Amino acid sequence: MVKNVMIEHGAPTLAGIKTGNIFTVRNGDGDINREIRMLNGVLTKKGLRLIPIRKNENNTLVYVFRPDRIA
Repeated sequence: MVKNVMIEHGAPTLAGIKTGNIFTVRNGDGDINREIRMLNGVLTKKGLRLIPIRKNENNTLVYVFRPDRIA
């Protein structure tokens, strides 16, 4: 689920146009934190990072960014 939302709302960051994007993911039956860890395993090799910023019972606010551009 995180992957689909990240592709839709984080496209400018994935394409290198923006440094970062914040988007909301609905908490489903799966473990959001585990999914973010799995995605980070792939994305860090491409210079990207995902961080869950805030989580409540329904949603998780996620930040996708390029750490090398933040200084």
